[in-house]
Amino acid sequence: MNIKLKIADIYKKAGNNQIVLSNKEKVVLCREIVIKYRLKKGAEISSELFDKIKAESDLMRAENYASYLLARREYSSGMLKSKLIGKGYGPDLSKIVIDKLNRAKLVDDNRFARQAVETILRNKPAGRRYLVAYLRSKYIARELAEAVVDELLE
Repeated sequence: MNIKLKIADIYKKAGNNQIVLSNKEKVVLCREIVIKYRLKKGAEISSELFDKIKAESDLMRAENYASYLLARREYSSGMLKSKLIGKGYGPDLSKIVIDKLNRAKLVDDNRFARQAVETILRNKPAGRRYLVAYLRSKYIARELAEAVVDELLE
């Protein structure tokens, strides 16, 4: 059933726009999406179109948040997924964003593991078990953690 939704109000909120619908539901959308779909106060849109707009905006917001995190430091894919889920993005959306970042080579668990182990070994001696446990705590797969540690301890 295609229900018409009316936009009761739009206002800025932390770099995004908050849309208030006639049923008092509040939704945060990216500014770019609001401009792209020409959403404005008093406009009516179908519930199907609104769901599409919301999904597109959520993806864009999740990508922006992941980019913000990665601009500050390196993350493993597991750590990034945990951060995205903690911020309110679902596991499916988080997986889509991480897959996209993996393809762009912005997230690489092998690179992260190597850098982490090299940093630890540069600062203090550490054993194999400690290094593997540390990488596991950063959501690195056991096989990858063991392979990287074995290679760097040779």
